[in-house]
Amino acid sequence: MRDVVSAVAPPPPEPDCPAPPFRLWASLLIAAGLCLAGLSFYLHKAISDQQQAEESRQAASRVAGSIRPYLSVFSPSPPDEPPSESRRDPLSTRLSKQLQEIALWSGLLELSVLDAAETPLFSTNPALQADPSPLLTDLKALTRPLTPDPQPLPTVRQSFRLFEQVFSGQNISQQILTLGSGRASPLIIVMTFRLSSPATSLPHALIGAGGSMVFLGLTVTALAILARRARIMRDRLDARLSAHAETDQARRRLQDMMEQTIAQRTRRLRDSEGRFRDFAMSSSDWLWETDTQNRFTYVSDGIRRLLGMDPDQIIGKTRSELQAIPYDETKRWETYLATLRARRPFRNFTYRILDTAGQERIHSISGTPVFDGNGTFSGYRGSGTDITDQYRAMKALVESEDRYRSVADLSLDALIVHLDGRIVFVNHRAVTITRAGSDQDLIGRPVIDFVPDSSLEQLQEQFDQILSSQMMSERREIRLKRLDGTPFEAEVGSAPITHDGSPAILTLLRDITTRKTVQTQLIQTAKLATLGEMAAGMAHELSQPMNIIRMAAEGALLTDGATLPERIRKGLDVIAGQAGRMGDIIDHMRVFSRKQAPSADLFDPQRCLREAINMVEAQFYAETITMAVRYPNQKTRVLGQPVHLEQVLLNLLTNARDSLRSRNRENGPETGWNAHIDIRTSIDPTGEMLGIEVADNGTGIPADALDRIFEPFYTTKEVGSGTGLGLSVSFGLISAMGGSITARNCETGGAVFTITLPLAPADERALPLSPPSADRPRSALTAPQVLMDPVEADGEEDEPSALIGHILVVDDEPNAATLIRDHLRAMGYRVTMAHDGAKAYDLFLEDPPDLLITDLRMPRVGGLELMARLHHHIPDLPVILMTGHMGQSDLSPEDIEAEAAAVLRKPIRLTDLTTLVRAHLPEDLSPPLPTS
Repeated sequence: MRDVVSAVAPPPPEPDCPAPPFRLWASLLIAAGLCLAGLSFYLHKAISDQQQAEESRQAASRVAGSIRPYLSVFSPSPPDEPPSESRRDPLSTRLSKQLQEIALWSGLLELSVLDAAETPLFSTNPALQADPSPLLTDLKALTRPLTPDPQPLPTVRQSFRLFEQVFSGQNISQQILTLGSGRASPLIIVMTFRLSSPATSLPHALIGAGGSMVFLGLTVTALAILARRARIMRDRLDARLSAHAETDQARRRLQDMMEQTIAQRTRRLRDSEGRFRDFAMSSSDWLWETDTQNRFTYVSDGIRRLLGMDPDQIIGKTRSELQAIPYDETKRWETYLATLRARRPFRNFTYRILDTAGQERIHSISGTPVFDGNGTFSGYRGSGTDITDQYRAMKALVESEDRYRSVADLSLDALIVHLDGRIVFVNHRAVTITRAGSDQDLIGRPVIDFVPDSSLEQLQEQFDQILSSQMMSERREIRLKRLDGTPFEAEVGSAPITHDGSPAILTLLRDITTRKTVQTQLIQTAKLATLGEMAAGMAHELSQPMNIIRMAAEGALLTDGATLPERIRKGLDVIAGQAGRMGDIIDHMRVFSRKQAPSADLFDPQRCLREAINMVEAQFYAETITMAVRYPNQKTRVLGQPVHLEQVLLNLLTNARDSLRSRNRENGPETGWNAHIDIRTSIDPTGEMLGIEVADNGTGIPADALDRIFEPFYTTKEVGSGTGLGLSVSFGLISAMGGSITARNCETGGAVFTITLPLAPADERALPLSPPSADRPRSALTAPQVLMDPVEADGEEDEPSALIGHILVVDDEPNAATLIRDHLRAMGYRVTMAHDGAKAYDLFLEDPPDLLITDLRMPRVGGLELMARLHHHIPDLPVILMTGHMGQSDLSPEDIEAEAAAVLRKPIRLTDLTTLVRAHLPEDLSPPLPTS
């Protein structure tokens, strides 16, 4: 169809000069001729009238010049004098003849003379003499003032009969002027002339007709020329019309063919648009088009389904205007905009956009640039896809893989995936357990390379069972080997999985070598903990008899010391001293068996060192181990808990003793070698750090153990000889005090442990410390005093004196209570005794005491409960607590000391008890001190 349309010749162009409308031209020419004739007539008449007016004015001037001499001798009557009959014609006798002659030879048709009152004095027209009203009417019609110069006078008298007779067919002109006669009143002269040109309009008409005939001739000639031209053009027009008729037929045929083609193409286009619309509506994508400014000019209805937006809401906007560009996507958007500026196609550009519900959607778009026929860029056209679900699924998959990878890498267990007996995946923990360099050292290796022969059959049976049953196996302990061949204990569990579409096995492996060791050490630690609890209980039980022994010895020395023989007095002194030493040992056992509050105090580390040495000095001396101690020559103060430093020092001294024992046992008696421990305390040059070194000449520390010596449960001792916790705990205690502890080997043999602690500022070092605890005496007993005779134990005073202090003593140990009662009675106090808290409360209600001395642990009602009951009645009642073990109380030692006035730890010294009693009783209730 395209060939048929293109084969038809185009129609010829329209004729350049169409046939002119002849009648119209002829009418226009005739009308123009008539207008020209009328114009010629009026122009000729106007010129003639102007010439005649000028001639009349000149003639009037000449006549006026002739009349003036004659009228100068005329004396008319004054204007205010009324005319008389006798003076009807005053000029008839004197001037009429001269004026008539002037009018005759001047060619005037009429000459009239009037005075200032417009009274006719003379006129050549007899009619005016009889009736001057027509002339007077003309004068009244004159609106301009009269002047000596002639001026035309409007004429209306031609309507009179006389004028019709005299002036019929004449072209006349009237002129009027004023002349002075020697008086104040001028004379009015009215002159009527006959003009030289005829009075009718015939000449003018003839002239106009002549002009019209000439123009008409020219018009006829032009019309003839136009008619001839019209005939020629008509012939041409007929020829062209014939050609146009043929062209019209061809055009109609062409139009029919084009209409058919357009109809066919319209149907095809409509079908194509319908298919495109169906595709666009049913497609999951949406189509778009933008202009040169990247603004949407077309958006398909798919956007409504995907975002709930009307396409009109998007038209005219850019993508960046629809959604703010996140900061983390700025660079990607810059790349996208650079592609648009370069007019290059792009694919799969993703960006975020919010739908009408405010939900974030992810769209992927692709586009190609569009150019017109001239190659000018006109915009982009492309499609978009909502990939939110795919994006979220992919993101979830990536996050899941990252989580799996993180879990696998952070897992404390080794994860090994093996396919057909070979390793295909391992995590970082598997590399560590097998001691491989990297995961590539394990990938591709057979699993059996890490299984000893003794465990190979058991593990292979487990793998076969997993593949056949497709169920995970139970975890079991098995012995494996590392890459270097070192055996280790492992806990293994496996489960079937799919790897790259093939069945594989995931094996979870845990190295339990350390756990096995720790379990063994924990058992030993539990034994030691049990032993510690037993020691704490024994300390409490031993403190009771030691308390009685000490108080009995001191009581005898205090009451009868002056009368006893020297030998017995020295023996009692030794008994009291050894009881005090046993009390120190028991107190140290109590300190290490009870929990400590996390507080920090300022204390003297040298004192802690002395306490630790005193604890082991006798034992070391029995094993022929010598100790040398060097102290600094200045005061030292550190911040922390003294018991912690004592614990660390005791642990180091005990380790040194074990190392010396080991060397003596391994090498036997050596010539010139003596077991020796050297303890050095020094201050660094800056004066800010304190150093304590504990060195021995034993076996030293193995080189491979120096880096792990402070790890928990690590020990170089034989099995059963240590828990591996001593140095680890020591490291933690010293670190908590802001210090450090290091270990090294001495060049001459043996190990050196160095403790470094920060010293308190110099101004705090001068502050006095609290005196040593009263329950840990180091001084010898004071000289016994001679006291008053004690009151008998079973006797009572007849009347209690209100001037003597009343003391209530409560202890579940009868002997200890009796000794305290007898001692206080010997001091002069009134004492009441009870063996449990319930009995003591009853005695309190009967006779309230001034001071309460009670044991902490008692049956039925304990010391704390008793103290609370008594404080309910007397809030300020002073209480002295006695205890052999504070760690078994619900309250902390600090809380107990805050509630009580004083706390004495068993075994107690009677002198300390006497001091506390006098300190907490008013002076007026205490008996006077005995004189020697």
